[in-house]
Amino acid sequence: MKKKIMATFAILMFALSVAGLVYAHWSDRVTIDITAEMGSLTFGFTRIVAEWDWEDYAAEKEVGNGVCELSLPVTDVHSGKTVYKRLTFTVTAAYPQYWAINKFTLDNAGTIPVKIQSVRLILPDGFWYMGDPDYPGALWHVYDDRNMSIYNIWLYKEPLDYGPGWEIQPPWEFPGPFGDIYGVRALKGNQIEPCNELLTEILVDPKQDAEECHTYNFHIEIEAIQWNKYTP
Repeated sequence: MKKKIMATFAILMFALSVAGLVYAHWSDRVTIDITAEMGSLTFGFTRIVAEWDWEDYAAEKEVGNGVCELSLPVTDVHSGKTVYKRLTFTVTAAYPQYWAINKFTLDNAGTIPVKIQSVRLILPDGFWYMGDPDYPGALWHVYDDRNMSIYNIWLYKEPLDYGPGWEIQPPWEFPGPFGDIYGVRALKGNQIEPCNELLTEILVDPKQDAEECHTYNFHIEIEAIQWNKYTP
């Protein structure tokens, strides 16, 4: 009987010791808080810099006119900077030999670098275009359904190191279609850092076969993409 009591007591003590180990095994926790703030990609036009046409230096009368207007404003939530999604270039009373240039800026108002992925000329039905092999990505020859040459359209960047006077110098003073072939630089592939701009020009040049008293509407779509997703 004494041995049985002692055995029972030993078992009870072992059980209590195990229970004591269980209740004495404390735990605690810490937390990692993660905040991932996404950047922004806001790309557009910022300002009309200057407007020139052939009559500013070569004609005796002011007949034609080329004017640009910005619309569809968008403000970046991080930088607070506003850019415009559309630039409308209106050329009136144009004629063969006349040309009109507008200088403007493309701006990266967001927080991540962008590269210009593509530049696409969009024409209405009944028109087609051919890129110029000497000025790839910067000059398009537009034809109508008669296969007649209607317009030349140029779109190119100014050299970043052109320096002071870019805004006011007439076209014969800076690299461009009036200079050598290497003066024209296509927009595709150019990188724009946050809060930076790219100095850019557009030129329209009506040709001999453009119809009198006719209005032509063309569109150019410029796509910018985050810099690390650019494909040459």
